[in-house]
Amino acid sequence: MSHPPHVPHDAATHDDVDRLAARWDAETPGIAGQSFMLAARVERLHALLDAVTRDRLRTLDLTREEYALLAALRSAGHPYEGTVPSVEVSDADAAASLAARGLVEVGAGTPAVVRLTVAGEQLALSAVTAVVSGQAVALRTVPAGALQEATAALRAVLVALG
Repeated sequence: MSHPPHVPHDAATHDDVDRLAARWDAETPGIAGQSFMLAARVERLHALLDAVTRDRLRTLDLTREEYALLAALRSAGHPYEGTVPSVEVSDADAAASLAARGLVEVGAGTPAVVRLTVAGEQLALSAVTAVVSGQAVALRTVPAGALQEATAALRAVLVALG
């Protein structure tokens, strides 16, 4: 089998996306171009890291939406508050759920100001630490230079996309 120019010949550098692209190129030459390869790799990386994130959040009894709200508020700096739209939470129930658990206080205005309680501050930091350490463990076999190059390349792609 011949290899398309974007598929490495070295088996040590092949991944599932290369094999998928090779199958598509055999079936429909040219369809598995660079945009296909990038999107497939981003989706695969997202799936791997999302599984780690969900596992870590499950141990803390948090949903993705609750985590997103806690992390956004904690990253805002003291007094760890924001409005629900400004922290980009798609599920407004996350704030209500966290409030019922004593982790946030929700103001009565529109848009509602949401503020972390002391317990919320602690859980937010614990959650972010758990997720980041889980991601580091998941990526531990990737050489540091490859992580830096991937980060820079993805930054360039996202800046170009706006």
